[in-house]
Amino acid sequence: VPRDMGFGLALDDVGAGQGALVLLAEVAPRFIKIDMSITRDINSDPHKRKMVELLSTFAMSTGAHLVAEGVEDAAEADVLRAAGVPLMQGYLFGRPTRELDVNT
Repeated sequence: VPRDMGFGLALDDVGAGQGALVLLAEVAPRFIKIDMSITRDINSDPHKRKMVELLSTFAMSTGAHLVAEGVEDAAEADVLRAAGVPLMQGYLFGRPTRELDVNT
């Protein structure tokens, strides 16, 4: 198990295809990143909301960190937060940049 060896794995794009779910069952990722196809319009889609709630429960019970990708508006962030997602990334928080400010 990677954690026992001193390093962790991140499983990206969970929800984008069935392959990610197979990996989720077979490895112990340190980070589980929810694909933006699930994040998008989650505030108006109860099925997506339920899926994220289940992923949140799974992450908490396995000690993984859950991250939602592609969060673009406050309504999506509110639903994700209520569903138990502690970490988010996307245009709501900032646009990608080429520059890295090491002073912040």
